[in-house]
Formats: sequence, C-alpha cells, structure tokens
Amino acid sequence: MNKINISDRNGRAFEYIIVKIISKKNNSAILNESAKNHQNRDREKFNSCPSELQNDFNSASHKVVKWIGEELINPNKIFMVECPSDNDAKKGDVTDIRLIQDKQYFNLSIKSNHEAYKHQRPETVMNQLGYKKETSQDKTYRSALKTIKLDFLKEVVSRRISLFNQFSLEEKNKLLYAPVIRLIHSRYIEFGEKELAAKNLFRFLVGNNDFHKIIRKEKSISITHISADAREVKFFSSELDEKPNYLNLRFSNGLSLRLRLHTASSRITKSVSLKFDTQKTKLR
Repeated sequence: MNKINISDRNGRAFEYIIVKIISKKNNSAILNESAKNHQNRDREKFNSCPSELQNDFNSASHKVVKWIGEELINPNKIFMVECPSDNDAKKGDVTDIRLIQDKQYFNLSIKSNHEAYKHQRPETVMNQLGYKKETSQDKTYRSALKTIKLDFLKEVVSRRISLFNQFSLEEKNKLLYAPVIRLIHSRYIEFGEKELAAKNLFRFLVGNNDFHKIIRKEKSISITHISADAREVKFFSSELDEKPNYLNLRFSNGLSLRLRLHTASSRITKSVSLKFDTQKTKLR
C-alpha cells in the first residue's frame, strides 16, 4: 500500500472545497474543463480527510469565498474558474485557482498550513538560473552534485543502512546537506550578478504572474498579494546560514528567501532524493 502524502492530500483537498463552494455560492461561476477535471480528481482527496479536518477546510473555504466576492470579483456577473496544470507550475505559474472576469485575471495560490513558495530540487539549480539541461554550465554543476551524492552513498554502503533517519542530523549535515548547500551557494555567488540569471531565478521561485497567496492555518487564514514583477530585479546575493542545511537569498528588489534542504523520502535510493522548502523571510 502506498504511503499517503498528507501535505499533498490536504493542499488538494483545500483547493477542491474552495472551488466547490465558489460554484455553489455563485450561479455566475463557470468551471472550465481544467477546473472540472481537478474537481473530479481531488474529490477523493477531500473525502479521505478526517471529518474534523473536512469541517476546518469547509469553514476556511467559506471565509475565502466571501473575501473573493468582496475584494476580487463581482459575484453578480459571469466569471470563469480554471485550475492550471502541474506543467504550468513547472514553468513558473504558481496559480492553483484562477478567476477570470471582464478580461481580468485573479490568481490564487492555495496553501494548507505551510507558507512555502517552492519545493524545488537541487538538480535543477542551473535550469532555474536559465541554463538549459545539457548545457556546459548545467552538466558541470550536475557532475559536481553527483560526486557529492556518490560520496554519501559510499558511506551508506559501508554502514549497510537504507533509511535517512539511521544517520544523525549532524552526520547528514556533514556528509550530505552542507556539501550540497556549499555547491549551490558557489553557483549563486558566481551567477548572482548576472541580471538575466537573477530574473530567471526570481521568476522560478516566485512565479510568472502576480497572485494572492491564501494560507489556511489551524486557527486563522492569511491572504497576501505577491508581486511577480521581475523588472526591478538586477542581481541577487547568497548567504550561508548558521544551520548547515539552510541558504539565504536576497534579490535586489528587496525580496528575501530562506531555503531549507531536506530529504524527499525516508528511504535512501541511488538518486539520493532531496528537495528544498523555500519561504519568504528577513535575513538576519
């Protein structure tokens, strides 16, 4: 039996019930094919949540839909509801739900109990900066990353272990996290002054379009407007954190992000699966 990804389930369940209530409360709402497909796909996600969590999602969604009718759209006029695909997300569109009315687009990024911008993989660092896969810059970086992972796997084999939690945090930091962070930091330092690379990274981490970030927390809802305007981005800086698996970024337009590197799976495989949790922060 496959292990349930609770974070993914909850996020999709929250999106599902928001769209359902939008449709239920507004006769003027039209769900396009993408929205209908997402609803059919995610209905079971919502139904599989514990009843108490379903009630929390339902209550939070009514508040979100009320805000939408007061701040974004005219609920008495026809508007379209669409849900961009995962492929759109890979291209930099962080929108989970898009509302379209009178040729105006309102993009909503929906989060349940977390504030991450992205969960990007270390392998694509050069792609995020604008260098396509198989370019010399990408190949050199991936080769260096592969060397770090192979060194880590040698330790795994010598100790005959298969789970990341069989290493202490100090060991993971020393053998894996810190070397990967230092490698990525070196690339950010090298390319941070290149304006095009800075704009590409900003668009990748923040998105291509302005959006409202809606975060459901246990006892509250926060709604923040995020500008994805990269015109003011000229460069970015990278700073190592006091914690070995963290990295801090600051863009020239004032946006500061903190990247936390962690394992993407409990089991150790040949790929040594890692990913980042990227959140907005203030550098200390």
